[in-house]
Amino acid sequence: MQLILAILAEAGISTDDVRIKESFGKNIGKGYQQDEAELDLQQFCELFQGDHRNFLHRTLSNQSAIPNFKGFCKDVEKYYHNTKDILDGEVDGNGNAKHYAISICTVDGQKYHIGDQDISFPLQSVCKAINYPIALHERGETKVHKHVGREPSGRGYNGLVLNQENLPHNPMINAGAIMVCSLIQPKEGIDQRLKHIKSIWSRLVGDTPIKFNKAIYEDESVERNMALSYYMKEKKAFPKGTDVVKTMEFYNKCCALEVNAEQLAMAAATLANGGCCPPTGDTVFSPSNVRDCLSLMLSCGMYDYSGEFAFLVGLPAKSGVSGAMMVVVPGLMGISIYSPPLDDMGNPVRGVEFCKEMVKEYSLHKFDHVTSPANNKKDPRKRKVVN
Repeated sequence: MQLILAILAEAGISTDDVRIKESFGKNIGKGYQQDEAELDLQQFCELFQGDHRNFLHRTLSNQSAIPNFKGFCKDVEKYYHNTKDILDGEVDGNGNAKHYAISICTVDGQKYHIGDQDISFPLQSVCKAINYPIALHERGETKVHKHVGREPSGRGYNGLVLNQENLPHNPMINAGAIMVCSLIQPKEGIDQRLKHIKSIWSRLVGDTPIKFNKAIYEDESVERNMALSYYMKEKKAFPKGTDVVKTMEFYNKCCALEVNAEQLAMAAATLANGGCCPPTGDTVFSPSNVRDCLSLMLSCGMYDYSGEFAFLVGLPAKSGVSGAMMVVVPGLMGISIYSPPLDDMGNPVRGVEFCKEMVKEYSLHKFDHVTSPANNKKDPRKRKVVN
């Protein structure tokens, strides 16, 4: 049994993974972890007859999303330390400039964390990347984009500007995110709507609890966003009957939800996995809604740096002024970064530099596949060939 657990651990699967608990039962915390514990043939075969047999087979036969996960994690650790001492940027709010965390979760649930991964932080604008597919799921793409566009704005994230159709440019800027909130359970009370959002986030992060930071919510500056809301109301952009004040309150409460780096990486991995949470197998979003979300994250998710980030890094991402950053490698993994010091455009300085270092060495850029063989970059998806 120790051999099996060691192989799983090296692949990035810990004993607290729900699939391991369900496969090994209550004995996982007892005799199975003792050196002398052994499995007979029948017990071993039973592991591959349960609901998670395919997962166990892939992991134990080195066919996980990232086969050489240990080697990949060593490189992540290197990038982390290369960027840890970058002191540029300003902290927005009460964040600690010293805090820095990186968390990885693959579509097979392989996990790795380094730094201050246990610290909780408010989602802030990262909530926009999840509220959008929630609205798509509940109201449909046609209804949602009747009220919000799909183009980069070319202006600041809180710019008092609409597109030529008098709609917010996209769901990843403040005006568009407020509009998206007006479409989510509009007939329910604010507390019920927030409970609904929290429940979806909980599913995204493996059925772990999501906190609400009341202090962050109460400290939120609302004047600019209220101006945006009333400007959209004047232009009749909102759905008929929208209560602007309640919509703003709901939006601000979504921004004040809290996660840690491990949870945010799992949410990113759920998007990378087409809407299915890797450890639990829970399909939270449809693949088509995830596709639409990732498309706008790629083109609009990093404020006024979105085009440059798409050019240099080539991955869908969303940042927030708390220092949170969610990066998605479609079909492979989710990455979360927490680093409060921000650049002039509101993105975590160390987070952006970490991503640049990673894609220089690994073929993770969306369009690396058009080069041969990806400019000699490493491919984390390939298994080592042993002669």
